Amino acid sequence: MKKENYETGTKEKAVYYSYFLGQNMLYFIVNQYAMLYFTDYVGITAKVVGTIFLCARIWDAVDDPMFGVIVDKANMKKGKYKPWMNFVSIALPVVSFLLFCIPNIPMGGKIAFAAVIYVLWGMTYTISDVPGFADGYCDDKEHQ
Repeated sequence: MKKENYETGTKEKAVYYSYFLGQNMLYFIVNQYAMLYFTDYVGITAKVVGTIFLCARIWDAVDDPMFGVIVDKANMKKGKYKPWMNFVSIALPVVSFLLFCIPNIPMGGKIAFAAVIYVLWGMTYTISDVPGFADGYCDDKEHQ
């Protein structure tokens, strides 16, 4: 099989970088305001929120490589990476919105909701990150 030379055009680079610009803006907004929201508005103690964040990062250490394997083994009709990016373009804003919509329920429920939605947000962010970086490092058109 002959390998083609493929150069990324300016328009494609601009679209690729704009994807990551929006993704990183959302990441920084969540990282800056989630702790403040959970402690000051929801009323969860900083100790509990810190534990939720720690557990989420530990899960990310397991989740990220697992999803990388899933993406590598996926063989979807519309490409290897694009279906994931299409899915997450809707899922990430929805989960991000839910992250800041903790219902007015008893404190145990608030903590559980915050923990589940924060971990889910991290997993959804992984879904946006892995194919985006993999697509950027892919060196031939066959895998894109």
